[in-house]
Amino acid sequence: MRVDELQRELARRIETAPGAGRDLDAVVRRGRRRLARRRFIGGVAAVLLLAAVATPIVLRERSTNTVSAGPVPGTAHLGRAVHDKTRAGLGTGTLLHAVANSGDSLLAAGARPTGPARSWRPAIWYSNDGTNWKSAPVPLSPGEVVAIAAEGNRAIAVGTDGSGLSTFVWASEDRGRHWAAIAEGTQIFGSPAPQMGRPFVTGLRAVGRTWVANGGSSDGYAAVWTSRDGTRWRQVLDSAASRTAGSVDVTTAANGRLFGYWATTGWYSARGRSWGAPIALVVPDRLLLRTVAPRASVAFGESVDRGGLPTPLLRSDDDGRTWTVDRAFLDAAPGATVLTVTRTGGLWVAAGTSGSPNHPDAWVSTDLTRWHRLPESLYGGPGGTLGLVGVAGKRLVILGTAPELDRFYTLDAR
Repeated sequence: MRVDELQRELARRIETAPGAGRDLDAVVRRGRRRLARRRFIGGVAAVLLLAAVATPIVLRERSTNTVSAGPVPGTAHLGRAVHDKTRAGLGTGTLLHAVANSGDSLLAAGARPTGPARSWRPAIWYSNDGTNWKSAPVPLSPGEVVAIAAEGNRAIAVGTDGSGLSTFVWASEDRGRHWAAIAEGTQIFGSPAPQMGRPFVTGLRAVGRTWVANGGSSDGYAAVWTSRDGTRWRQVLDSAASRTAGSVDVTTAANGRLFGYWATTGWYSARGRSWGAPIALVVPDRLLLRTVAPRASVAFGESVDRGGLPTPLLRSDDDGRTWTVDRAFLDAAPGATVLTVTRTGGLWVAAGTSGSPNHPDAWVSTDLTRWHRLPESLYGGPGGTLGLVGVAGKRLVILGTAPELDRFYTLDAR
């Protein structure tokens, strides 16, 4: 099936049945959750790992650990470490959904387990160095924090009560140290559709003086909302412009605009308050966009046919409209599954999982040609993925989302 045929098939499936956008989006989201929450399969190995990582292990990069032959330019000064989540202050069995930079510190948002039935209570942590975390005082409620963003001293977080719907918004005026509820209820982002778990927010960012949230609307299609203060939200990407998509992720384009994407559909916006018509993106045959890095020139795709695999590196030179496969990454790491990719401090950073049985993995590169992966000594026991990348000072912090993953990683570029 050619790319244009695939795009038409996706659009047809959404247009011809009410809520089909939601159904197709649910398939994509379930596949990504399965990858992001892969459970440990080695119980004894996990126990042994706890003792092994009680003290952070720092290893200098060596060319023997590069994905491709030869040293990776500009990375000889980097050091990596693995940290135990509990000892670092993130707690045992915690679920992580999002990270955000707040001045010179890093915020992590998710939930902590409560009770024998493993219910969840929303939680937010902050760290000045990426290795030591403190739990922020937050309103008492059930559920999870699913998105977080910061601008100056102010931060905003969006969460769910567990139903799937986004049902609360919190704000902090001291860079994420203390939080208060500023909006609550099932109507914050539109009329509730509990049978579909909508509307839901999956991403949040600050654009100037506007907060921009993205996710899925009540009618089963993609949605973007904006707010000046976080208390009232207006849907600015409505169903008339999103009937080819079940939800939307948002990053930046090269010219400073915002780039929204889902599968093979894209949108552009200058400041997030209004969006143009959907564009049929040119993506290689039988691939969908999984994760797009800021500036929309690098992404990783996922297969339509093989449960999301493989995840090849994709390149674009026209702000994300046209994508081609760069085979260098998968040729060197055929077992890699990348869940997120970003660029920070002159480095490209990809995170996910690899191997069989799988283990957490991450890759860094300065030129997108030669990549350096986690040293084998830091893998730990089988199971687990990495899906969040943040920055605390000069330190990269790479975390997994699953509560079963008892460790996280830092990369010190100082």
